[in-house]
Formats: sequence, structure tokens, C-alpha cells
Amino acid sequence: MNTLGTTTIESMINMSSNLDKSTMQLVVDSQPDNRVSLNLHRSWFITVRVLLEGKEMELDTIMESCLVTTSFKQLIVESMGMVDAFCAVYQVKEILPIHNLGDLSLQVSFIPKFHPTTRSLYKLDTTLAQFVGRQYLSKPKYALTLIHAYARENNLKTKSNIICDETLQIIFGRPWIKLSNTWNELSRHVKMVPGEKLMISHNLTEFAKTSCSSLEVLVDSDMNLFPVTWSLRGQGCGGGLLTKIKSEVGGRKKENKRWRKHKSL
Repeated sequence: MNTLGTTTIESMINMSSNLDKSTMQLVVDSQPDNRVSLNLHRSWFITVRVLLEGKEMELDTIMESCLVTTSFKQLIVESMGMVDAFCAVYQVKEILPIHNLGDLSLQVSFIPKFHPTTRSLYKLDTTLAQFVGRQYLSKPKYALTLIHAYARENNLKTKSNIICDETLQIIFGRPWIKLSNTWNELSRHVKMVPGEKLMISHNLTEFAKTSCSSLEVLVDSDMNLFPVTWSLRGQGCGGGLLTKIKSEVGGRKKENKRWRKHKSL
């Protein structure tokens, strides 16, 4: 069988798994601005902080973006920068009178600064996952490589088509597919996993108020953040061609080790 860039695939499978689960907490506080403005319109100060396992974190190390918005046309939201490394401040101003504060809400969306390798994670549907042996892949075109390798090994390739045997028909649902259209056919079985983020709906009142939201994340020894779904990227789902390749790579390594030992005698 073709090695399919086995070094790359093996490194993908054997990426560091020394990740500890931690709780990230987004804390939003609002405080009415009690200073009386000339136009008598109200305003509020909003602060945003993030804790990891109860410890306040410097935002530039843990925050990809933070967005504070409102659906009320009578309000505007302005960023006022940072109080310190741990706290971002916003001001919400009333530009037209709002008589009922009963449901005056803000939406706070916080995206953690995850490790760059986690920017893309893809989930395979059941039929493709059974073939590959993985339900999640960080590089979905590995599945395409495996399809081509399987077709080549089983003499299913013609000049312009892949003939679908029983195994491939389970995936594609037809007796053959065009070589030039393989990825388009395969991509129907692959979906990008949405990025994880923290969301809070925070109601403004005439008094100080705090809202919190939490998210489970994974943290490595260098304090790099990973979404919880990242731990699923190497999970097997029984058999699969990728599992077979990993086994073959391991076998070749053992064989090479024995050969080097023999030569040293």
C-alpha cells in the first residue's frame, strides 16, 4: 500500500495529548453612570474579565475577540479600552429615552485565543468516519487521500473514474464517480466544527449587576488553549484505513529498529 505521507499522518494522530480540562469563565459587570448628563440620557459602564480555574487572566493572552452589542436602536456601545491587562471597559449610552428597563439587554460574545492548530476541525459523517477510522480530522483532505489509496490498491481506478465497490458505494451511493469530482462528492460528508465561544445576554438595570458564563477548555503545559472538541480529533470509531496505516507505520519502525540492531552486532 502507498504510505500516503505516513510521516505527516502519523504526526497528526500522535499530536500531544497532555491536555488538562479547565473551566473558563466570562464575567460581565455593569454599573450605571450616576453623573447627570446635560441631555439627561443615561449611560452604563460595562467591564469584561475572564477567569481560568478562578484566576483572572491577562486578556491579550486569552482573548481572540470580544464583541458587545445591543439590538436596541436607542443605545450605542463604545469601547473605552483597557483598565489594566485584565479588564476591558465599554460604555453604553442612551441616545433616545427608554422608559422601560425591564428587558434592556446586551449581548457579549467572547472568542478565546485558541492555539493556531485548532482553527479548523472537521467532523465526518458516519459512513466516511467508518471508512477512515476517525470521526474528526484537522485536515479533511486526508480522507480524499485515503479514498484514492483504497481505489488504487483495489484496482478501482480507471483513466477518468473511480469504480465504487461495496465499500465505496456505502459512502457515495452510486456505482462510480468521476476522478475530477471526487472531492466535491466527498465534501458532502464533511462539516467544519463551529468555533467555541462564550456568550452572555446581560440585562442593564438601575443598579450594579454581574453576569457570568463558563466554557470547558483544554490547556497544555505552556498554557495554550484548545477547544474540548480538539481532543476528539484522534478518536477512532473502529477499523478504518487510517488506523491500518498507523499500524503499518509502527510495524515498519519496529522492523527498522531490529535491522539497525542487527547491523551493530
